[in-house]
Amino acid sequence: MSPPAAKKPKSDEAQNGAQNGAQNGAQNGGTKAEEEHPSVSLFREYLRIKSVQPDPDYNGTNKFLEERY
Repeated sequence: MSPPAAKKPKSDEAQNGAQNGAQNGAQNGGTKAEEEHPSVSLFREYLRIKSVQPDPDYNGTNKFLEERY
């Protein structure tokens, strides 16, 4: 069995495209949060609450839910 192929570095064109996209967003006054779907933003906010065992933040999760309903 042969070893897995190494990842190829991004081409200059791909790197430039990513940089241009970031510059265009800043020039148009847009930010990532503005371009993101509201559901995704809400989910990201929820994920910031420490809700894992053994010490979950139940007050934080309750507050998050209560603010929305």
